[in-house]
Amino acid sequence: MAEHYVDHAVGNDGNAGHAEGAGNAWKTVQKAVDNTVAGDRINIKAVGGDYVWDEIDQEDHGANQCLAIDTGGDLAAGTWKVLEGYTTTIGDGGMVVFDANNDTKPMTRISNVKNVCCRNITFSNVSHNAPGTNSAVYILDNGPGVFVKNILFINCVFTDSRHGVNSSTEPRGIYFIDCVFHDVEATGMLITGGSVFIYNCVAYNCGSQGFRFARNVGACINSIAYNCGSLFAGDAGIIADTGEAYVLAVGDTVYSQNSVGIKTNNAASVILAINAIVSDSGSENFIQSAGTLSGLYTCSYNGGAADDFTLWGGNVTDNPRFGNPGSDDFTPYNSDIIYGGMADVYDVAQPMGAIHAGRRYSPHPQETLPGAPITGSF
Repeated sequence: MAEHYVDHAVGNDGNAGHAEGAGNAWKTVQKAVDNTVAGDRINIKAVGGDYVWDEIDQEDHGANQCLAIDTGGDLAAGTWKVLEGYTTTIGDGGMVVFDANNDTKPMTRISNVKNVCCRNITFSNVSHNAPGTNSAVYILDNGPGVFVKNILFINCVFTDSRHGVNSSTEPRGIYFIDCVFHDVEATGMLITGGSVFIYNCVAYNCGSQGFRFARNVGACINSIAYNCGSLFAGDAGIIADTGEAYVLAVGDTVYSQNSVGIKTNNAASVILAINAIVSDSGSENFIQSAGTLSGLYTCSYNGGAADDFTLWGGNVTDNPRFGNPGSDDFTPYNSDIIYGGMADVYDVAQPMGAIHAGRRYSPHPQETLPGAPITGSF
């Protein structure tokens, strides 16, 4: 990769951006996004304070977003543009915070681009009083010729917004790995179009749904949803609704939902839950309001009403044994109920049945924003 650097504390957009420190680094992330190409990495240094969007610094990106990732078009095969936070040294995993300063626009809008990776970034503080597109991150595919494809988020956090992420129209291949969606007014991950894959993620304290597949296809694997859904309006930890949606839920733990655990809500929607644990939902653990909801080697325990889904076999209603539910770690440990395989190196039992990979280990949710935020405009 060609390395580029952003340091708001000492950088200047008149610099070349090719090295760290004063006289070298750029000042704003937008400058870096607009002046890098396929195969480049943008290293964004975290310093003290909040990294607040300044509307005066909107430049030519209009009123649709605070930070625009909309350049690059079709990238050469195998090349990526990477935005990565760090604290002291490149690759140290340091988290930077992109703060929208309660603006009514999405913190970040991704369109007309392929092969972009965001790593170690928190997207936060978008006004709640705005339309559904007003998310911490809004991914929009504008149609033929400008497809959005292969967008990857690793170790990112989406919080304090109307929605954490909204994927709209037909983006192809949007991936979330080791990400957290929390404390949003509506949905942690809202998929209104495209193919989206969620792996080793956590959604909690979401007002409507943790993971919502409104239409198209996706998978939610080895992930956790808890304390989502309104006590009054309902909704679920994982839901397929609105349109034709095909969802594979494998190895997920859905716990303490205010309403439903896993739900299909449209005649054209399908969810297949494999090796999933759904426990302590406010109404039902599983509900098939419409469409098809099937379970294989699932565990449903202590739901408010009888489950409404097709049993494929190996399903149980016994109490799952969590690692440490008192500290919100809902990873099953050594459960011989549906996790009949050998324990992995973390003493976490592997699932039996169709899926044999070990589950994630101790995905403790982040109650506060991680890392050191940085201050300035994008």
